[in-house]
Amino acid sequence: MADEKQTAIIAIVTTKAGHIQGGGSPVFIVDNNETAQKMGKRLERIMDSSAHELDENTIIIVSR
Repeated sequence: MADEKQTAIIAIVTTKAGHIQGGGSPVFIVDNNETAQKMGKRLERIMDSSAHELDENTIIIVSR
């Protein structure tokens, strides 16, 4: 069988804590969009993952 690769959300960065409910991923709550972008890029590099902006308030970090 081919080597199947699964992806998973491994972290969430948000400026709106009230928009996040439950789940098993760590959530990083930041003050503004600029800080969210910086945090997303750092986590992307540290975790060898991909950052994806869902909206102006939320970035998910996804395993590759």
